[in-house]
Amino acid sequence: MNEQQIENFLQEYFRHLHAHNRDAILNDWHPQGVLFINSEPRALVFLQGLPTNVSFEVRQVERITVTGPAASAIVSWTMKMPGSTGHHVSHFTLVNLGEDWLIASQVDNGIEE
Repeated sequence: MNEQQIENFLQEYFRHLHAHNRDAILNDWHPQGVLFINSEPRALVFLQGLPTNVSFEVRQVERITVTGPAASAIVSWTMKMPGSTGHHVSHFTLVNLGEDWLIASQVDNGIEE
């Protein structure tokens, strides 16, 4: 698996978020995956409850490292909501289970303006 495939996977994950495709969002995650938002752990169902008037846009995928069945990447992204814009940086770890990459963890830090 190469870095471009990891970038494509993460871009697709953000397309699922943008489309509010709840099933696809959860299918991108390992069942035991962990989401942290500003250092606070969140249940993955948090992602399913995002309001439909929130949009997501990837600014940059960087620092992709692939080591066997594990990968990591940093994604800079924007979340637009009525009345505010969030600027975020997420650190992802991914695991490869055969043919599929899944998100094992996302540690997100951001500010809303």
